[in-house]
Amino acid sequence: MDERKFESVKYVFSEPETRVLGEELAREVQSLMDLKDEKKTTLAEIAARTQTLEKRVRDLTHKINFGYEDRDVEVFVLLETPRPGLKRIVRVDNNATIREESMTVAEMQSSFGFTDQPDDRPEKATDEHPDSPGPEQA
Repeated sequence: MDERKFESVKYVFSEPETRVLGEELAREVQSLMDLKDEKKTTLAEIAARTQTLEKRVRDLTHKINFGYEDRDVEVFVLLETPRPGLKRIVRVDNNATIREESMTVAEMQSSFGFTDQPDDRPEKATDEHPDSPGPEQA
């Protein structure tokens, strides 16, 4: 019998072997949980970068398709121009007229010198006329 043979048989682990296997299992479970957390973080980062790129693509597509974008530019307002009751909004950088529209009520009042600021004139102490005798003189 020169040929060696092997066969599977049930092997019962000893207490120390079971403890070692349990420690190994705990390390592997921790590694698995860490890897899953890393996957979640990575997927979240990729999703955020994807959203950023998708927004940039949408913005560029819109600019190309429509040929313009809205930008905030400094303007000045010419009241009573081109005629009374209207105002003209003009760009500061190139003096181009943006639009002409009706003046607001407040703008119309300001053109007359009226403002919403409080009256800073001194008030009279009484409502009586200065030439009329006061209550102590009557």
